[in-house]
Amino acid sequence: MDNLPPPLILEILSRLADSSDLARCRLTCNTLNSLSYEVTSINLICSFDRYTKSRSSPSPSLITPFKSIVDNLIAKLSCLESISIGVDNVMQELSATFTRTVVDSPPVLATADAGILAGAVHVTVLVVRARRTTEEELADALTALEATGARVIGTVLTDARVARHTKAAAKSYRAKLGGSA
Repeated sequence: MDNLPPPLILEILSRLADSSDLARCRLTCNTLNSLSYEVTSINLICSFDRYTKSRSSPSPSLITPFKSIVDNLIAKLSCLESISIGVDNVMQELSATFTRTVVDSPPVLATADAGILAGAVHVTVLVVRARRTTEEELADALTALEATGARVIGTVLTDARVARHTKAAAKSYRAKLGGSA
């Protein structure tokens, strides 16, 4: 391995399927260990098993949260240009285990997490907060979701206030249905 040119080794390391493979290579020899810090792209896979262990472990301090792993890689790999995060397998495992799965994500415009998740699930429902989300933010969120390949099938409006006259009309309607006026 020490006889191979460093650019070739770097190319090989950059094509590894998962960051855990890169970690294993670092253990095999000093050359791979030193060159592993110069990779320009890396794939991160968060398995369903790892995710559930990090959530339900009796001692969560023993399981490193996925976000910490990403932060640690970014800090140590100074040449890193891209990180590919694989959630497709996790979503497939969830689909195989459960009939219906609801995945709640952070706001679309706040982080990339929502886009990554939306691109990996079957359908997406966008939640919009009344009197807070602007039309421009809604349009931007839809554009961002569509760019990830998300299939947005609708929206849900939260925190909406119902006017008094609407409440009175609903009460009157229910009374008529029940037979009492």
